[in-house]
Amino acid sequence: MSLKDLEEFLNIFAITWDKRGDTLKIRNDFVTNSSSSSFVIAFKDPKFDEDTLKKYPFLKGFGKSIEEILLATGQYNETDRGIIVKSKEMYDELFLGEHGWRGKTLEEILKDGYLAKIYNEAIKYLENGFYILDKEIDYSDSTYKNALRNLAENNEDMIVILGED
Repeated sequence: MSLKDLEEFLNIFAITWDKRGDTLKIRNDFVTNSSSSSFVIAFKDPKFDEDTLKKYPFLKGFGKSIEEILLATGQYNETDRGIIVKSKEMYDELFLGEHGWRGKTLEEILKDGYLAKIYNEAIKYLENGFYILDKEIDYSDSTYKNALRNLAENNEDMIVILGED
């Protein structure tokens, strides 16, 4: 049985394997038979000084191009467009919508150390002028996953906060 087969089998019974902590968790909230990975990416809108823009006018649209790459959907079913948030209030709403099943409050959700770590890191980046992309990428969409990782590699203006394999 492959790792993916094992994960799909466990998912049928609402059990997840947390590879980071090497533990099994039984979920009692919303359960999905997803074949995608969650990505949370912090990024800054690229800014160029006037001299650079005069010398290289094509850079005027560079930020929009990066945003379109980040929001691209793939040829695979579960690579979604994603959501870009630009404020703590927007991220709170998104985070609560994703993890607030059964009426849980943000405070209750953040008792989970793993979720708290993702949330706190995203908020830290938002407070420092970054935007946050929340996106699902199909397991089969390795080209897109690799492109995102390559964009973020050695790039202080783009950080992968969460990117499961």
